[in-house]
Amino acid sequence: MTRFAGPAGRPDDPIQDFLANLVDRISGLKGDDRRAAEDLEFYSHYVFGWNNPEFVGNSQFLKDVYETLQYSDEEDILILGPRGSGKSSAVSVVYTTWVIGNNPLIRILLAVSSVESQGLAFGRQIGHILEHNDRYRAIFGDLVPPPHLSRRWSETEKIVMRPEPPGGLKDPTLAIVGVGSNVASNRIGHFDYR
Repeated sequence: MTRFAGPAGRPDDPIQDFLANLVDRISGLKGDDRRAAEDLEFYSHYVFGWNNPEFVGNSQFLKDVYETLQYSDEEDILILGPRGSGKSSAVSVVYTTWVIGNNPLIRILLAVSSVESQGLAFGRQIGHILEHNDRYRAIFGDLVPPPHLSRRWSETEKIVMRPEPPGGLKDPTLAIVGVGSNVASNRIGHFDYR
């Protein structure tokens, strides 16, 4: 990793410092908060099921999906399940918010069949979790930029509060596009998850 020279010639890397602080903060969590930060399946019902009348528990199918997402070494994973099984929300909302919380430097491209009907709904739900879910915020902190940086928080792109190297990071934390959208192919490679 490239190190930046800080004051008095001391190596200074804001990203490495941020990640060390994040690890320390998550390591300092106790009980269910710590378990949610470390276990995707537990996170799914601890954060999303809490006080949610729609939540009835994870099926074995969803437990398997969460285990695959968290522990698989595969880069390309195809998840097939029947309509209404919860697979889209599990991947697009639950997994995405968990990954962002554990690594705010991540860059995720969420490609959906229709930005208007599906993508914006996922974006609103992700935004709501990061902005208003008390358990999420207790675990991962406040990742939402302040109002004066509202340009960093739109329907189709979200940039969470994160340290940036002196040259900045050009890609958002989360970008939502429709399949067939005009996305430059050279930009797609900049995302960690797509």
